[in-house]
Amino acid sequence: MSFDSTIFLFIFLPVCLLVYFVADRRYRNGVALLASLVFFAWGQLFYLPLMLALIVANYALGRRMEAARGQPGPARGLLIGSIVLNLLPLVFFKLVSAYGTDWLSLFLSPQSLDALRQQALPLGLSYIVFQLISYQVDIYNELVDSEKRFLTFALYILFFPKIMVGQLLATATWQPSLKNASSPRRVWPPACGGLSWAWRRRLSLRIRWGAS
Repeated sequence: MSFDSTIFLFIFLPVCLLVYFVADRRYRNGVALLASLVFFAWGQLFYLPLMLALIVANYALGRRMEAARGQPGPARGLLIGSIVLNLLPLVFFKLVSAYGTDWLSLFLSPQSLDALRQQALPLGLSYIVFQLISYQVDIYNELVDSEKRFLTFALYILFFPKIMVGQLLATATWQPSLKNASSPRRVWPPACGGLSWAWRRRLSLRIRWGAS
């Protein structure tokens, strides 16, 4: 789903904002996670299992790394493994963008190849990869503990307004806030700012096209 598409600007984001702020505080994180899953699945459902697999793997790696504190060798090995794991999908899609999909015909079905040709790089993948790496580095350096609640961790990674803002959020910033369902309030206002900017941009383009 494109950030400047009509369906995102005038339907999806306004509905998300309305439902989120009307919902009981206990369910706001769930609403935000569901909206983020719909956002990433829209038009690229083929890639959603990959993103969910990365989240599951990093959740487990983060828990293991925290348990390995005081053991420099195992902890370092987990950190290196998590970095390699997270970079592999990004490197793969960069190769697809650079060299096409013909070299994958022996390994993937025609349907999968068509999906890759239509969108060679999943929306938000680079952001998600570096957010996951930052999370693992913070745990390794003992700046934070691993997130114990899986759904909270998934929300931190997938919360789509963060991509609109474009800034990586430090784990120490989001972790306490998500536990009391207040963190999305810190990100929704920039998202609304992005919404306002996109509306103005679309309006100016329409005026320009109409004048030409």
